[in-house]
Amino acid sequence: MKKILIIVMLVCLCGCKQEKYADLDKINEIDTSEISTFDFDLHCKEYLLFRVSDLKMLKGKNYDTRLYPASLTKLATLGTVLKHVDNLDETSCFSYEQYVSLINDDASLAYLDIEEDYAIRDLLYALVLPSGADAAVCLENYFEKNGMSLIEEVNKYVKDLGCNDTNFVNTTGLHDDNHYTTL
Repeated sequence: MKKILIIVMLVCLCGCKQEKYADLDKINEIDTSEISTFDFDLHCKEYLLFRVSDLKMLKGKNYDTRLYPASLTKLATLGTVLKHVDNLDETSCFSYEQYVSLINDDASLAYLDIEEDYAIRDLLYALVLPSGADAAVCLENYFEKNGMSLIEEVNKYVKDLGCNDTNFVNTTGLHDDNHYTTL
């Protein structure tokens, strides 16, 4: 799961269009001595290629540029929740006031029912498949109910992954000037 999450985070961070897709199962077999001649066929301003097995950086371009992570935030939230929640059958919900706030912010929604209890497992699907900010808020409520701050845990999680110049201020991915990521 961690390998897939990191690869997905890389693809989302790039925001690239790829005309050819590398065989991800063979990514660790790349001869790094010839990495400068490898044609990545990337068409983006910023990217970072690293070997998943040891997180060794192989090649990058403007990877230290601060970017607004948008829904990459939800992937970091997903990883954090999976790290901290043992029983994915536990439940959480969100309030009408929280729903109205998300509507006013024009957030991407999974259109969960207000004050309906959802299993954490289902909230994770709602978080990443339709990029549901309402699911993110439900997960925040779950952590708060258990005496933790989800956003604080997300920031710890990404620091543990080596993202030392990353700061998340919400789990929804909504824009904030202090909500950014870089290597």
